[in-house]
Amino acid sequence: MMLIADGHIRQPITGIVLAGGKSTRLGQDKAVIRFMGQTLLERAISLVSQLSERVIVVGRDPSIHGLETEWLPDDITGRGPAAGIMTALRYTQGAVLVISCDLPFLNEKILSKLLAERVHIRRHECMTTYCQVETGFIESLVAVYEYSALPLLEDAVGKNLNKISRIIPEFRRRHIMYSKDEAMPFFNINYPADLAVMQKLEGVS
Repeated sequence: MMLIADGHIRQPITGIVLAGGKSTRLGQDKAVIRFMGQTLLERAISLVSQLSERVIVVGRDPSIHGLETEWLPDDITGRGPAAGIMTALRYTQGAVLVISCDLPFLNEKILSKLLAERVHIRRHECMTTYCQVETGFIESLVAVYEYSALPLLEDAVGKNLNKISRIIPEFRRRHIMYSKDEAMPFFNINYPADLAVMQKLEGVS
């Protein structure tokens, strides 16, 4: 079943926006930074809403920012994205489309391609994501996680392991390859220098 609304095809998959980070490296709350007339959290919610029939913010209550989106607190706080994804899978008991809230240049085309590739997932695979050709780096915060990924995440979080590329082994991931010159949609805001780059690009867009 697919729902068509506002010219977009919405799939019966839950969209998850991760927004639980403390933004300590940036020195300010990245979720409320504004870009192109919206906060980064608003942009992330809006983007996922175009493709998913249900959207949940994990990690913080969006109502404190005047947003009415469904919300889940992390089951275990201070443990990074792995715990947030684990929380989402436990709650939804189904596949989730996951993005972080700090990706100002992420777009519908990237997520649509991800969902289209996920249709071909094999029985043993539990994650669909983008992988950079030159480095092998995976975009773990622009990914679809199957419910079958939950035991791996629970075991890792229990052992204080947080790096997704080590939690989900390569043979259990389905990759969409991209090159460095295609990396802009995955640019995220972690440091003041990243914020400066975003603001500069906003000024010339």
